[in-house]
Amino acid sequence: MQATRREILDILKRRAGGTVDELAKALDLSPMCIRQHLALLERDGLVSPREVRRRTGRPHYLYTLTEKSDDYFPKGYDRLASLLLGEIKQLQGPAAVRDLLRSLGGRLGDEYARGLEGKSFEDRLTAAVAILSEGSGLGEWQRDGDSYILREFDCPFRKVASQHPEVCNLHTQVLGRALNAEVEHQESMAGGDVRCTYRLRPQVTA
Repeated sequence: MQATRREILDILKRRAGGTVDELAKALDLSPMCIRQHLALLERDGLVSPREVRRRTGRPHYLYTLTEKSDDYFPKGYDRLASLLLGEIKQLQGPAAVRDLLRSLGGRLGDEYARGLEGKSFEDRLTAAVAILSEGSGLGEWQRDGDSYILREFDCPFRKVASQHPEVCNLHTQVLGRALNAEVEHQESMAGGDVRCTYRLRPQVTA
């Protein structure tokens, strides 16, 4: 993200909102420049303006962060997840982690499957790629004979999976259940590969 827009987000986070004039003063920029940056942030769904009426003069707008903007601020989720999985391993053993992730992947896969009912396998695969890549566009698939090759170039669980490779089974379970397919995990970023690659073979239902 462009540096000035990043600074605007930081200020709005600290102050729980701000006006054009307040942001201009804080960043030593013209109000016109601030409005241009805010327009782009609003377009991207990161800020939202709210009209505030004053006792005298024209009303002005207070800009606040949207829920979507929260993704731009650091989180400790990766560390927390790693600690929790590590604690389960210590208390109950590695098999407990594998069982937990297998169960979670199956449940998530079933949820996705319900939303994909009635679609062809390829349409369901396209939708699954969008879900798993969280809309980043960093996933793709191609047909290979009677199977399909799915490649992901980014993984939301990469940091956790580097410490707990069992996490990779989560995607495998989700894909298998959501698409009713046999899934073979061939390449893994957690294992040092530059991407994750899966081979999927649709299951034929009687």
